[in-house]
This record gives sequence, structure tokens and C-alpha cells, in this order.
Amino acid sequence: ITLRLFNLALDDLELAARLMPQEPDDWEPDGQPNSRNQPTSTNHSNILYHLGLAHYLTGEFAEAADAWRQCAEISRTDDMRIAADYWLYLSLRRANRNAQAETVLASVSQNMEIIENHTYYRLLLLFKGDMNVAGVMNVDASQATLGDDTIDEATAGYGIGMWHQLRGEREAANTQWRTVIDTTNWAAFGHIAAETELARQLAIEQLP
Repeated sequence: ITLRLFNLALDDLELAARLMPQEPDDWEPDGQPNSRNQPTSTNHSNILYHLGLAHYLTGEFAEAADAWRQCAEISRTDDMRIAADYWLYLSLRRANRNAQAETVLASVSQNMEIIENHTYYRLLLLFKGDMNVAGVMNVDASQATLGDDTIDEATAGYGIGMWHQLRGEREAANTQWRTVIDTTNWAAFGHIAAETELARQLAIEQLP
């Protein structure tokens, strides 16, 4: 996924998903440990999470939603559940399954125990109408991703762009995504997603 080889990522992750039942679901150490040095995801949930992302980035939104729903169902922490629910919500909206998307927002509450996925949490509150854009962008230093604050900026920027897009504010969305591409870490998933949005729009505009 990081190398933008989405079809190869799909091949690997679909194979991994088929092999999952053969292995126990253990905690997966974080590449960038959080402030508590406490893993929040497991091997199985990470396979499904990244499978959903690969589908999403190739525009296969129904398949992405299926993977993220499974991920949310097996998640052991609010952190992993909120990350899966964020992308699940977007996938369902993109697949025009709006009623199902609303049920995802209904499960988001103010008393969830979030250790590291604060930006995904704030974005879901934005989509739910319980937070404004300024609140999403106001990242507390104690909640920032360790090692690279621009990962959080990419996450927030892409999500705010999607908020504009879903409201029919296309130019505002595009402006937000261009800023993400110009200013954030190229390996961040929000950065990659912003690239795919603008590339997809360009391809549509070039159709005869």
C-alpha cells in the first residue's frame, strides 16, 4: 500500500485473510508505540484493516466496507474499533449505503477509551455533527502520533476533505487534499488516500 501497488497489496492481504483461521489472533506490537506502550490491535484485525484500505484505495467501496465491518467486529479495543468504524463509515457512504453508515455513527460515543486514534475519533464526531472542523484540526500534542505529527495532519486533512465532498463541496475537498499532498508524510494513509481522490477525479474529467 505504501508503495502505491494496490493490486499487489490486495493479493497479499486476501491470501492472509484466507489463512487467518489457521493461526491464533495475537496482539501485534506497534511500529510506532503509543504513549502507554500498549498495543491496540491484533494480527487478524490488522489484516482486515489493511485489506479494507486496499479495496478502498482502488475504489472497491462495498468490498472495503465488508472488510472493515469484520475488523470492527473482532477488535478488542476502542482504538481499533474506532479506526475501523471511520473507514467503514466512509466506505458505506461511497457505496451509497447511507442508512448503514448512520448506524456506524450511532455507535460512536463520548466516553470511549481512545489511546492513540484520537484523530479518527474526532473525525467520526465531525461526521456525526458533534464536533466542528476546527476541533478536528486542534491536535493536542499529548495525543499526536509519536514520531511524526504530519501523520495526524494527513489523517485529519483527508477526513475533512471527505466531509466537504460528502456535503457536495467538491472544490473545498480538492483544496484540502492538495494541502495534504503538499505538506504531509507521503507514507501516511491520509496522504495516499488524498492522492487517489485527486487521481480518480482527473481520470473522470479526461473521459471523452
